[in-house]
Amino acid sequence: MSSNADPKWRGYFAAIVTPFNKDGSIDAAAFRENIRNLLADRVHGIVVSGTTGEYWALDDDERMSLFGMAAEEAGGRITVIGGTTAGKAERVITMSRHAKAVGLDGVMIAPPPGSRPNVRELQHHFETIDKAIDIDVMLYNSPETYGADITPALVSKLADLDHIAAIKESCASIYQQNETLRLAGDRIAVLGGWPGLRGLQSFAMGCVGVVGSIEAQVLGGLPRELWDSAEAGNLARAREIQTTFIQLHQTVTAAAGTAPAQLKQAMNLISRPGGYPRLPILPLTPEETERVSRALVDLGLEITGKELR
Repeated sequence: MSSNADPKWRGYFAAIVTPFNKDGSIDAAAFRENIRNLLADRVHGIVVSGTTGEYWALDDDERMSLFGMAAEEAGGRITVIGGTTAGKAERVITMSRHAKAVGLDGVMIAPPPGSRPNVRELQHHFETIDKAIDIDVMLYNSPETYGADITPALVSKLADLDHIAAIKESCASIYQQNETLRLAGDRIAVLGGWPGLRGLQSFAMGCVGVVGSIEAQVLGGLPRELWDSAEAGNLARAREIQTTFIQLHQTVTAAAGTAPAQLKQAMNLISRPGGYPRLPILPLTPEETERVSRALVDLGLEITGKELR
């Protein structure tokens, strides 16, 4: 793993859920409890109001409220990143300025959803935002989710902007992730996406961190142990943990339902505060929940909570 990145971008980051009550309101107590659990699990950082956090279902004011709660709970002990992705640059700028004001360490910004911008338009979007804010930015590349690709060549250009400090690379191709590392890894922190499938591979190829969701909020201290094992060169243990991650990812996501409903139900079943998803996403059916429950038991986890319907 590269050692030239700012320490705040290194390690295992959890993209956290936003727990909702059955009526669709934010369950602030559950949100705070989840952060406390992750602190106990020794994650290096959290991402609030990302895709896993159902940012698209949140009003901007709700997202900014979550930023403040996260900063309070973390208390400077871990890196806290606020997801400020939005369709209009002005909204991104407003939320990013608020993230700075409440003490977050950075913001995560994906391409504007829905517009499917080309490379030239993406560059203009990020340049506009960069000029208007004063907080570090982690780009988020997930072409399948956002309909636009922050290519390695574009990342290399954006790496020279004042506030672009990192990228979460969730492209489908490990080759593309490696190209991003090659072209920009000496100037910004490259964090791998999909650690449930390729966390160890990302570390081995030079990523300074990863951002995960399912494994980070279900498997307790194992995500931190994967990082520690990889950093110490204990590949045998790191492989064991990565195999567990893969099994969890494949079985939970195969249970049907729409993400992050599967993750939230898995958390509820092991007495961690997942809560309800927000409409139009629905909780899992009893049959889907049973498949998730079996997958958790197969991994040695105890079902101590209850499903939410």
